[in-house]
Amino acid sequence: SSETDENVYIRPESGLVKFTIERTSPTGKLFGFAVTQKITIEKVGPTTGIQKGTKILGAMYPKSVSNELTFLPSFYVDTIEYNSVTNRATIIGYDFLHKLDSMPIGNFDITYPTYAQNYILDIVEPVGGYGEFEGINHLIREAPNVSPTASAREVLAAMAEFTGTICYVSYDNNIRFRRMRPGDFVDVLTPDDYFDLSVGDEPLYLTLV
Repeated sequence: SSETDENVYIRPESGLVKFTIERTSPTGKLFGFAVTQKITIEKVGPTTGIQKGTKILGAMYPKSVSNELTFLPSFYVDTIEYNSVTNRATIIGYDFLHKLDSMPIGNFDITYPTYAQNYILDIVEPVGGYGEFEGINHLIREAPNVSPTASAREVLAAMAEFTGTICYVSYDNNIRFRRMRPGDFVDVLTPDDYFDLSVGDEPLYLTLV
């Protein structure tokens, strides 16, 4: 989070041009991977009050589809670029899974025997995440043969393989292990999936804290 407790709002009426959310999954795999999501925000003017590590809280209110506010995954600012010629700023952030790339699994305290769901929670909860598990809850009798220097994200991807799920952040810092069911499969032409929004008539709010 940022060093200040004050919120910074990026709204269409205050400079938001568009944002794009990208998700990349491995080619040829239906389960057994952890999908990191990336957000790119473009706004008019400089980024006062925003710095590396700032938490981005996103929400949408698509009135034409639903009367309910839709919450997006939380993202953490990684890079900020400002072009003084065009007076445009570009903010790039990644979700909670990306943060786990820099956390060695050897730093986590896990006791055995344990179940797959508890193993996952022992990784995500101590560092501020949540867990939503739908996979096969295997019993893990002893510590897996994993290098203590392996990242927590790599281990979560392995757990997705072990439990027959895909792993991704569904909202805020909630890491969901979703089991694929009949009817979930669709043909794809590329491993890249993205969500793109440009400013229109309907308001959309992003809060950075």
